[in-house]
Amino acid sequence: DETIQNFQKKGYAVGAYTFFPIDFASIQRKPESEEQTVSESKRVLKHLFEKKVNWIETDDAKLTVQVIRDIKDGKPVE
Repeated sequence: DETIQNFQKKGYAVGAYTFFPIDFASIQRKPESEEQTVSESKRVLKHLFEKKVNWIETDDAKLTVQVIRDIKDGKPVE
């Protein structure tokens, strides 16, 4: 899917939020556990990083930076 790249070609910045959320009130598909939340956030973050989004919002900047480092270093993201 080239949705992100198509918007970027038109001059739009593309971003995503919220990774590693602390508030689940606005999440439609509620996670069953914190572990599931972290795992799902990592999986989606990896996908979007590979698609080269322009920005990411997160409730846990430290964990997000670590996951991005792991992706850049070729470490498995689970």
